[in-house]
Amino acid sequence: MTSKSEVIKHIKSLESLIKTEPNNFANYFHLGDAYRKINKYNLALKNYKKSVDLNKSFPEGFNNLASIYKELENIENSIFFFKKAIELNPNYINALYNLGNIYFDESHYEESISYFEKVLQINPDHIASLNNLGIVFKKIKKYDDALKCFRKIIKIDFNFLKAYNNIGNILLEAGDVENAAANYKKVLDLNPDNIISYKNLFAAYENSNQIKNYEKILKLAEVKFPNNKFLKLYKGILFFRKKKFKDSIKYLNKINFIDESETEIKRLFFLGKAYDSIKEIDKAFKFFTLGNQLTSSSYNMKNFNKKKYLDSILERKKYFIKENVNNWTKLNYPLDSFNPIFLIGFPRSGTTLLDTILRSHPKIKVIEEKPMILNMINNIKNNKLKSLQNITSEEILNLRKSYLFEIKKNVSFTNKSNIIIDKLPLNIINVGEIIRIFPTAKFILSIRHPLDCVLSCFMQDFKLNNAMSNFLNIDDASNLYKNTMNLWNQYISVLEVNYVSVKYEDLVNNFKPSVEKVLNYIDLKWDKSLTNYRETALDRGRISTPSYYQVIQPIYKNASYRWKKYNKYLSHIELNLADLIKKFEYYN
Repeated sequence: MTSKSEVIKHIKSLESLIKTEPNNFANYFHLGDAYRKINKYNLALKNYKKSVDLNKSFPEGFNNLASIYKELENIENSIFFFKKAIELNPNYINALYNLGNIYFDESHYEESISYFEKVLQINPDHIASLNNLGIVFKKIKKYDDALKCFRKIIKIDFNFLKAYNNIGNILLEAGDVENAAANYKKVLDLNPDNIISYKNLFAAYENSNQIKNYEKILKLAEVKFPNNKFLKLYKGILFFRKKKFKDSIKYLNKINFIDESETEIKRLFFLGKAYDSIKEIDKAFKFFTLGNQLTSSSYNMKNFNKKKYLDSILERKKYFIKENVNNWTKLNYPLDSFNPIFLIGFPRSGTTLLDTILRSHPKIKVIEEKPMILNMINNIKNNKLKSLQNITSEEILNLRKSYLFEIKKNVSFTNKSNIIIDKLPLNIINVGEIIRIFPTAKFILSIRHPLDCVLSCFMQDFKLNNAMSNFLNIDDASNLYKNTMNLWNQYISVLEVNYVSVKYEDLVNNFKPSVEKVLNYIDLKWDKSLTNYRETALDRGRISTPSYYQVIQPIYKNASYRWKKYNKYLSHIELNLADLIKKFEYYN
């Protein structure tokens, strides 16, 4: 590596050369490179500009000029000059690759894909483009395409460790914990010092409740990395999972990750949960607040807008009124033996517990947290609610086919007697569209005390999106709850919604009658396997909701009316939710 003093010496040499050769574009180019090495970007910019002024057919100069604009966060100019370099040389791999990266950073995924694919047309074995193309496909949930990219990399370079980790991450997201772990272990076979694969294994085993495997890997890692700070975090999490809450707190309080916000957020939330478990409420609330505040200021937040999700609810409240519904064209609905069933509710209302119980029944298949309805709705003509008014039978048939196609990607239809339940809590805001397309659809609504729902959402380290970004403070969470459940109440007053509701509190206090109520609704009888739902939870691999570690516990009542312990932090939102508390028959 060249030292800074050597670079400065080289700069002086180039400046002397420029005095004798003031019109040599290459000298300015190399001077720009030198200034870039010591992070003097404005001077680098000045010299790259001079370089391309002297030689307007110099693609490398425009590429480096674009790269400096990227460093200076002038994305518009960066894109412009990368494209200029490509215009001069359409096969210029560096510029094509850089443009693919910049479009990915700006969340323009289709453009990003296009440029990485152009690189691969020129050089099919360009590993960096294959890797980044796979990452884009993973980001937009085109998992099969992503896996093809990473598997091709391994054929080119068996030792490219990132490919194994990326394959493992996709398989983990798909719930295939065993094969995900196998890929992480492959990395460790190739490089036993790869701490990232240890971290990935911790995530795989913890989220799938394989605590013995988690502990085994942690012991190996502690031997390999005896002073690694991250392992103290994972040790603290292990104590939490083993219900040794004071030991967990002791470990988690010894460390912090000021420069690793994602890891620090995880530490803060586990501290909050540990203090909650020993009923130190003030400390628990403090750490949940700190975790949410750090999430609010994180780099990742720039990709999301909480208002967009609220706007989508308000749009539906405005459209789904009696006047508009009464103007819907009367339809002869296509004959269809498939009648969908949806498990819905506000997040943290008990849907994951109910899901785990129901999937224990031999005749029930539950599809968990897949955006199948959203994908269907995106195919509505012009993607506009007003298109529902004059929608045709043929259009409805095509929408149904698109939904059925999504379902078949997740479960087999070989046994027609099986009941398939689509569980995604926030499908609750799309009940209006669902009813228009499937007027005989059934809905299982999970309800929990509004204050408990709001508090529990605030206490979770959710994966961010527009909806979840409303849970970073109590007031926003309360507002989203109110708007969501008021929309539901509007739906059932304006539309003919076939639904059954189950209260979380009834489920934990009167298990069998509450489950039988749902079974009767979907025309099934009690099965003894339902009492063994914890075994189902342990067998199902990764659970993709924050309830993953709770559903394997015996039914416990600690989470019911938890809000009372936090009442001093919630009193200002109780009035906001008073009508819904009354509506759902919770009497304080």
